[in-house]
Amino acid sequence: MSVALLVASGLMIQSVVRLDNLEYGYPSDNVFTARIGLFEERFPDEGTRTRFWEQVLERAQQLPGVRSAALMTTAPGLGSWGARIQIDGESYTADRDIPFARYSVVSPEFFETFENDALQGRVFTRLDGPDAARVTVVNESFVERFFPDGQAVGRRIRQGGLQTEAEWIEIVGVVPDMGLTSVGDSEEDSPPHGFYLPLHQSDQRFLTLAATTDEVAPLTLAGPVRDLVAGVDADTPIYFVETLQTAIDRNMWFYGIFGGLFAAFGAAALFLASVGLYGVMSFSVGRRIQEMGIRMALGA
Repeated sequence: MSVALLVASGLMIQSVVRLDNLEYGYPSDNVFTARIGLFEERFPDEGTRTRFWEQVLERAQQLPGVRSAALMTTAPGLGSWGARIQIDGESYTADRDIPFARYSVVSPEFFETFENDALQGRVFTRLDGPDAARVTVVNESFVERFFPDGQAVGRRIRQGGLQTEAEWIEIVGVVPDMGLTSVGDSEEDSPPHGFYLPLHQSDQRFLTLAATTDEVAPLTLAGPVRDLVAGVDADTPIYFVETLQTAIDRNMWFYGIFGGLFAAFGAAALFLASVGLYGVMSFSVGRRIQEMGIRMALGA
């Protein structure tokens, strides 16, 4: 039991240490994040919601100390939505044959904010609006999964099952993997392949505002961001105000708790095993004292 608990605690602690030293591939310490939700009665249609998001983003980019700001459905490292996606040119006999992929809706500034640019093609621009052709950007894992030849730009995908009426959207760029899965998820349980959709082509009521800072602590933006959101609409609140690293750590709380529990139980088992082993050895030696005395008397 002691060995089993020690092995389990060692593996768990190793996992926690590995996660603490993990290179995300995007900034996290100097990133301010906050969630914003729009009440449907105050923003009843797509036009009013679009204008609200545009004003919030424009004002956030002008805040002192902000290097770049963007809007997204979920910040990197905190998971994302999933959907069945069809690849143009592939045939599927049933909905269950259509693969899943993760996706996130982002503003064009997302890639600049998280310091990643296109490896192939391009990222989103302001021209990718509601009246423009539908486009998407995919990550490297998506290309490896669905386009083994590496040629993804110009291909088309669409969301939904066999009966979907969703439009085909064209792949215009490929970017590095940027945390569409939650930090700590295994690739077997949560495959990292996914794609991004432009905010101006996807109506959203709940978004995360992320802003990277240079010379100021990220959380000093909390007050100014509350004020700018109130300046656009006084009845719209912000919540989950924290740095991206804090949000990621909160999302992994169970690793720390279970790591501590396994370590405590492992240490207790080691102590009990040590005491038991000492007792057994002491008892064994005690029973042989007379024998040892005879052997010494005979010159052994």
